[in-house]
Amino acid sequence: MAADPVLEKEFPDTFFHPRRATTAAALRRGVARGDIRPGADIDLLLDMLASTTYYRVLFGHLPVTPGLAGDVVSVIMAGVATDRWRTVHEAHS
Repeated sequence: MAADPVLEKEFPDTFFHPRRATTAAALRRGVARGDIRPGADIDLLLDMLASTTYYRVLFGHLPVTPGLAGDVVSVIMAGVATDRWRTVHEAHS
């Protein structure tokens, strides 16, 4: 993107920012619902959710697998989930 000024603008405006906004809204709903701790750093969570895929695509050291998204969410929720969320989801595991 650095070599193409049009792509440098269009990619973030068309793909990156809209997807980040919808995911941020979903995380905020999780906070409002009591699933994610109040005060959780939404920007950091957004970066953590996306970075594994970007890292694997850019460097190719490991595959992007069908279960990767679920695995990443599980690890993240281990750190930010409320006790209420854990109780509900541990009962279904």
